[in-house]
Amino acid sequence: MIRLLGCLVLGSLWTTKVVSQVIVGPVTLTLGESRAAVLKKLGAEYRLDSTTATPESDQWFVWERGGPPCLVAASMGFTGGRLTVISRAWQPAASDKGTVLRAAVRALSQLAVVPAGPAT
Repeated sequence: MIRLLGCLVLGSLWTTKVVSQVIVGPVTLTLGESRAAVLKKLGAEYRLDSTTATPESDQWFVWERGGPPCLVAASMGFTGGRLTVISRAWQPAASDKGTVLRAAVRALSQLAVVPAGPAT
């Protein structure tokens, strides 16, 4: 059995330009998107729990609905009301090899790095 487990963390402080979108289930998220828009989109599909909140930043867990087991689909963080970090597991729900391979190809396609231009 092939098992795929990985994690993608996109942060706005990286020195290279990175693809700034990640797909969580049927929802596409973009770094820099407003907290209200992200919570609305994800809230329609998932259960959301705030883990920390300060005036400057807050972090959330995104939970699959249903269960048990209760599975975390992603975690995310906001700074100044904007999405700055997205982390999600790349483990597919099904364990057949075809599903695992398709999930790996999708995950790797989201990891494409675009070279940054000259520093200014």
